Amino acid sequence: MISLTQQIKHDMASIWIGALRVVMVLSLLTAAQTISAQRTSIKVQSFEANDTDLSYNTSRQKEDNNGNLCALIIVHTSVSGFTFSAGSAFCETDGPELDNGENLYFVHIAKGTKKMTIRNDKYGKPLEFDFNTRLQEKTYDMFLKTGDVVVISNDYVEKQWTLIDVTPLSAVPFAMVEISTATVDKDPNQQTMTPVALNSNGHLEKQLEVGTYWIKVSAGNEYGEYNGKLVVKGDEAIKLPINLVPHYGWLKLEGASAAENVTVYIDRKVQQHKNAPIQLASGQHEIRIIRPLYKQWSGNITISDGETLSYNPPLEANFAETTFTVHNDPEAEIYIDGQFEGKGTCKRPLEPGNYTVETRKENHHKQSKVVQITTTKKAETFELDPPVPIMGTLTITSSPSGASIKLDGVDIGRTPKTINRILIGRHEVQFSAPNCKTEARAVTVKQGEETNLNVNLSSMGSFTFNTNTGYGILYIDGKYMGSIPYTWEAPSGTYDIEVSSYGYKKFHKKDYVLNVNKPDVMIRLKRQLITKNEFYIDLGGSIGAQKGVAANIGFYAGNFNMEANVKYLIGAKSQPIEWVNNYNYFDGVQYEYKPMIVMGGKMGWGIICGTRFRITPQVGAYAILLKEGYINSSSGHAVVEKGSCATVTAGARFMLGLTPHIGLAVTPEYMFNVAASPGYKLLRETDPTIKKWSDGFNLNMYLTFYF
Repeated sequence: MISLTQQIKHDMASIWIGALRVVMVLSLLTAAQTISAQRTSIKVQSFEANDTDLSYNTSRQKEDNNGNLCALIIVHTSVSGFTFSAGSAFCETDGPELDNGENLYFVHIAKGTKKMTIRNDKYGKPLEFDFNTRLQEKTYDMFLKTGDVVVISNDYVEKQWTLIDVTPLSAVPFAMVEISTATVDKDPNQQTMTPVALNSNGHLEKQLEVGTYWIKVSAGNEYGEYNGKLVVKGDEAIKLPINLVPHYGWLKLEGASAAENVTVYIDRKVQQHKNAPIQLASGQHEIRIIRPLYKQWSGNITISDGETLSYNPPLEANFAETTFTVHNDPEAEIYIDGQFEGKGTCKRPLEPGNYTVETRKENHHKQSKVVQITTTKKAETFELDPPVPIMGTLTITSSPSGASIKLDGVDIGRTPKTINRILIGRHEVQFSAPNCKTEARAVTVKQGEETNLNVNLSSMGSFTFNTNTGYGILYIDGKYMGSIPYTWEAPSGTYDIEVSSYGYKKFHKKDYVLNVNKPDVMIRLKRQLITKNEFYIDLGGSIGAQKGVAANIGFYAGNFNMEANVKYLIGAKSQPIEWVNNYNYFDGVQYEYKPMIVMGGKMGWGIICGTRFRITPQVGAYAILLKEGYINSSSGHAVVEKGSCATVTAGARFMLGLTPHIGLAVTPEYMFNVAASPGYKLLRETDPTIKKWSDGFNLNMYLTFYF
């Protein structure tokens, strides 16, 4: 039998064994979680090009920093929170966009990229995915699969930001920044380095755990590499400026070696300079400079990092200033070794040697000469023989004969004519004769041949008549032709031309010459402001014997003139006149007299002078009626005589037209009394002022309106 004590010991042992088993299980679970935290649960199920997707050809297209089109990767996944990068290569992401329960990321990545980093903090380490090809300008599909969410220790990890700026900007497009993945102090060549991307300005912001990292920045062979430690502390952000020293400099040519026609060889390779500095790797270089007309220069240069070497080698001239002149022919062309250099005279620097110099001219035999330049110490001048003209014969005739001839614009006489020595080739011949149409012909003279040119000259022409008014009636030789503008076929000659147009003076010329070489006939008509038939109204005044305002109304009918006149004299009155009753012997009555109105008429004959002026001799008559005014009477009444008279006038009307309906008129006239009442006779003998109203000279001036 087992005692109670033994039973208790046995139970206690079982409890301790069970507890130990629980501890071991928990330890295994913790270790598994720790291991799982160090691996990724992101997997790429598939990755392939999609040639049927149209996303790449729509607004989804993007360009990298160099202006090149990117590849487009459409990432399909059931979860969110992903980011994508490609080291220093261009990489931008749009999305995610939800499509039928699926998250789509649109990743734009530089063409030629081979790898992409996929991150999601919920699923452990980033996945470095190798495309196994270089991306092209097309669309790709990638399907991602994720495992269970990785549980990461909740222990607090202290982090801080690191700010990196890489200069110069010229190195940024080629720069690659790599930071070690662990905060351990080892040889950087033994570290696992992770590439991080700079922006276009060479700036990088990255959050790192506190510790020490290795950082490496490189930009190809043209810049020095940066290697160093990065110590991240928890109290503040780290600012790390990195300047990559260029492993190159510049060569700037100056003086004679900087000309555009200079060829520069660096290390036996031609360099394109075009007056701009040449970029060269640092170190020693062999240079050779070749410039036409100068001796070749060779030497060595040393280029220092980031510096510009100004280089002005002493090129030695190797030419002579040479002048070529063609004897007595300034139009001859000069060619040197087949290259045109000028006409008549040319100056050119030439290196020592033999040159073939030619003089050329159209339709001439060229002359050639070999000249030798032996020295560069002095200028040389050469006289060249002119090209020899090639001649032919040209015979010119016309019908009718006797036409004037111009050959290439120069008068050479009349037809018929033979020119025995004329330069071969194309010539222009112009024929002209009275009452004939001028003709021009082109003729080609050939070497050793007689060329004949005959022209029939025509006197017929098509004449187009027009006027400066654009209309009119045309008569030729007294025959009605029609309305202008008018076209008439006729031979050149002298004709009786008559053109009439309402409101304009008739044009008439009996010996008008129509020239077949001047088919456009322009007749200039003058405005006829004055016509034979008019109605007019005059408004104005009169000075002289009768001073006052005046008005006329009249007309012209076939130059016969008749008008009615009326005047009102201003300020005209007599002296006080006393009338006495001889029978009753009382004191007289005083009156003063003034002309009440002057009315009359005239007739005459108009004489038109030109287009604006007319003279009209006139005769007429006026009737003058006096009006008395009572002043005072001392006693009784006296017999007061009334006064009236008739006058005859002779004068002339001078009228100037200003516009088609407005003009000026002046009428000088002389009046003399022919009949008077007894009272008027008595009054004009009593007061000379009254006599002036019916006898004397007047000058009438009017503004006239005529229609």
